[in-house]
Amino acid sequence: MPFENVYRVNFANGNLQPDWNPIGWPRMKVTDPATAAADPEGLKLSLVRRPTGPADPLSTDVYVAPRGGLSLDARLLLRVGFDLPNAVPARFPRGVEPIPPEPWAVTLWVSPTTQLASTTSLNVTCQFRTPGIRLNTPGSLQKDQGATSDAPLDYLSYQRHQARAPGSNDYYIEVGPPVFTLEHSFCGWNARTNGHTPGMGALEILRPWLEHPPWSRNPKVKDHRVYSSTAMLPPGATTSIQDKIRALGVSIATINGMGRMSARLRTFEIWVNVSAPPV
Repeated sequence: MPFENVYRVNFANGNLQPDWNPIGWPRMKVTDPATAAADPEGLKLSLVRRPTGPADPLSTDVYVAPRGGLSLDARLLLRVGFDLPNAVPARFPRGVEPIPPEPWAVTLWVSPTTQLASTTSLNVTCQFRTPGIRLNTPGSLQKDQGATSDAPLDYLSYQRHQARAPGSNDYYIEVGPPVFTLEHSFCGWNARTNGHTPGMGALEILRPWLEHPPWSRNPKVKDHRVYSSTAMLPPGATTSIQDKIRALGVSIATINGMGRMSARLRTFEIWVNVSAPPV
C-alpha cells in the first residue's frame, strides 16, 4: 500500500507550525530555543562546545510529540531538507593546534520518549567527518558501516559562494548552497513478535549548478543503507518492546566534536503507510 503524507512543516522564518496536518498533531518544539535562530529560508540550529566544556554528547532537537503517541506497529517515513552545514574549530590559546569539530551530524529520530537522543531511540544520520560525509543507520547488526557518501569534506562548497562558470577561466557566478535530503524509513509492524525493527536511511545531496564538466563535484549524490535494530527493547527485556512512539524529529548532534556546528533546516515531513495506521 502507498504511503500518505500526514505532516509537513516549512521552517521559513523559524516557523514550527505545520502547513499540512490532516491528523491534527501539535506544532513542533525546540528543546533549547537558545540554539535556534529564525532565517528567511529556514531555522538555523547550532551547537557549541568549548575546550573547557563537559565531554558529554550534545544535541539540539526539533520534534513533534503526537498526542497519545503512535502505535509501534506504524510504518513511517521521515524526511528533512536542510542546507548550509558548517563547523568551526574551537578557539585555543596561541600556539595550541585547534581540534577539528568533526564528527557531528544532522539526525532523524524515531523515539519512544520525548528525549530524542536516548538509548532506546532510532536515528539515521548524515554525519560530517574527516574525510567526508557519511550516511549512518542505527545498530551494529549491519557490518557495512563506514562508506563515505561525499568527499572531501569542504564546508565552503556547502555554502552560498562564487564558483568558476563552466568553460570559463575568468568568469565567476554566484551559486546557491547544495540541498540535502535525509530520509528515515521505519517499520515497527509485528515488532513485538519479531523482536526487532527494520528500516532504511537514504541521503541525497543535490548541486543543481554542477550539470556539466569541468566542475569536478558530483551534481547529485545518492546513498542508502538498511538496518535492523533492537534499540527499542527496554533495559533488561528480551521479548517485549516499547509499545509507543512518542516523538519524531530532527536534530544536530555530536558525541565529542569541539567548536561550533550548525545547519539550516528547510522542511520536515512525516509519511505513514495507510495499510498500517499510525494510531
